[in-house]
Amino acid sequence: MPSPALQSVVQEFDEYMQKVAGLAESTRVGWRRYAFEFLEAAFRHGPVRWGKLRPAEIMEFVAHYARRCSPATGQVAGTAISGLLRFAQLCGFCDARLVHAVPRIPVWKRSRNGRRLTAAQVDGVLKSFDRTTAAGRRDYAMALCMTDLGLRVGEVAALSFEDLDWRKATLRIAASKTHRARVLPLPERVGAALVAYLRHGRPASTHRQLFLRHRAPLGEPASTGMIRGAIRRAYVAGGLDHSFTGTHILRHTAACTMHQHGVPLKQIADLLGHRSLDSTVVYARADLLQLATASLPWPKGVRP
Repeated sequence: MPSPALQSVVQEFDEYMQKVAGLAESTRVGWRRYAFEFLEAAFRHGPVRWGKLRPAEIMEFVAHYARRCSPATGQVAGTAISGLLRFAQLCGFCDARLVHAVPRIPVWKRSRNGRRLTAAQVDGVLKSFDRTTAAGRRDYAMALCMTDLGLRVGEVAALSFEDLDWRKATLRIAASKTHRARVLPLPERVGAALVAYLRHGRPASTHRQLFLRHRAPLGEPASTGMIRGAIRRAYVAGGLDHSFTGTHILRHTAACTMHQHGVPLKQIADLLGHRSLDSTVVYARADLLQLATASLPWPKGVRP
């Protein structure tokens, strides 16, 4: 259990992230966790004394993540710790020397392919939901929002009645990570799943969010953690191994599927809410099998 001193610092840091930096809740969740781990490693359960921090401790904490997990995770941890130290500098707790001590972890985006699900695996995950129950109808609709529309988990949690336009068959995604709202076409399968849940599953509630809790506190909006839990259980029920845990793989799969069906990268970027096409290329990179089938056979009688 973190000490009250650590909890107070992280709470103040979270307020800074929200009110000053304007970070989305999905980003702040991870940054809070890294901040807790860093502060616990640096100060154990004692008071937070910024003056005792040394650059070597900061470098070792971030490098540890890059060694133990992946360079990408190390990079995210480093970004979070940089944010924490910038917050401390703004408050006068430390100087820029500690901020500059955070190492930069290089991640070569174009050198690696993100994980994705095959069509059979997606089908297995979707079939795992028990749609004879209210919770199953809810979880199925939430999953479709990610597999068919590529929504982020925070965007699914934030969906409200005001975002649906049944006449135009569109779904509005409020500004979140990129601070830009967007309007998406509502696929028939997603719309049917939403109707089934809203008519035959959603508890009575004064909240306007589409997806609600079906256990105590009953009728409260579904949290991102609850949605991630539902998807993790579906992975297991759908026959996937325990290395599949996050929801981002569904977003990646949606982008790759659109790319395979010939959707232009610019259109995929608009659907996913990307500001830069570079981000979309990472999601929708053609796999090696596609490249192999596209290559021409070597002409007979011609030596390579």
